[in-house]
Amino acid sequence: MNSQYNLPESLQDIHASLTASSRQTRTASLFSGIPPERIGLKGEYDYDGLAKRVASAINQQFSESETQSVRILQRGAVVVLEGKESKVAYAHLLQMAGIAMAMDGAVGVEVNATTVFPPYSSQLVCALPLACA
Repeated sequence: MNSQYNLPESLQDIHASLTASSRQTRTASLFSGIPPERIGLKGEYDYDGLAKRVASAINQQFSESETQSVRILQRGAVVVLEGKESKVAYAHLLQMAGIAMAMDGAVGVEVNATTVFPPYSSQLVCALPLACA
């Protein structure tokens, strides 16, 4: 090794030092920002940030009576819409899912445990004939 310039002795040393440096840079960049699903309403870190941003966007688009019994949660980067609502039309539920999917950080939408009832009981289809009698 040349002590005046402090040069490495071989190409293997260069490769080893570049690999270690590259690994540190990749690890640092991996943790340098907030994951998109954890960004809150004002750009701050928020564990439930995606759900709050989706709820805010849905509340701007729909009236309170249309959304009052639909809960908006998140599981990682998946938005979960759940509830039991007789006033929410299927089209509204699809619109809510579309709003959620358009949100930065969302990778999927679950319409889990959400029951949409038709507005009139005459439109209900009876699955068990004896129960409808």
